[in-house]
Amino acid sequence: MGKYKKCAVPDCEKEAKPGTYCWMHYARLRRTNRLDKDPYINKGQTCKMEGCNNPAKNKGVCVMHDGRWRRNGDPAIVTKPASVRGMICHIKGCGLDTRAANLCRKHYANYLFHRDKGRYISHQDYIERKNAE
Repeated sequence: MGKYKKCAVPDCEKEAKPGTYCWMHYARLRRTNRLDKDPYINKGQTCKMEGCNNPAKNKGVCVMHDGRWRRNGDPAIVTKPASVRGMICHIKGCGLDTRAANLCRKHYANYLFHRDKGRYISHQDYIERKNAE
């Protein structure tokens, strides 16, 4: 060891600089208010939502239900963003929900590709040409 004393956590051989703990244990104490490793609580469990067999990740629910909980306040509520609810892609025969510029995800990506090549000026121009095909 150098000029610093040893970390105060048992079985830790790292140097405690500048205080009582090494940087790892100091950061863990600041982050979790604990020095021991936090056991992974949901390990091996499935999502607690009825009918879902996905592995539990956070708060006993899977990633999908956790995202719904964060967005809607309830993991059972399924909603789409308000900007796309009920809007259909303007390309004839597509029928998918819009994401941007009145186009679905696939057609918007295709429009951006061709726009960057200089083939289309606006998304309206793209829609008119695609519908004319």
